[in-house]
Amino acid sequence: MELGETVEQAVVRETREETQVEVRPVEVITVSDFIEKEGERVHWHYVLVDVFCAYVQGEPDPGSDAEDARFVEMREVGEFDVTPTALEVVEQALLARRGGSER
Repeated sequence: MELGETVEQAVVRETREETQVEVRPVEVITVSDFIEKEGERVHWHYVLVDVFCAYVQGEPDPGSDAEDARFVEMREVGEFDVTPTALEVVEQALLARRGGSER
């Protein structure tokens, strides 16, 4: 996030910069921490906010921080090198989507 930027603004900007796709934030799915320590000292502390977004427009094209960007069918997600935690977030987003939580 950039200074003064809301979570929603950061999601829109980062998605556009890294994939060339325009999105509209709908709902926060999860918030979690990634903390890396060196002994007792905290070396890194990231707060990860996973936001369910609606597609607006654009074709995926990887930006500077992305090796690849593309739309895939949900049934194909498990074929990629995706962490179990990321798969859980995708499942939570699907449940939210099917539950009619989109505003």
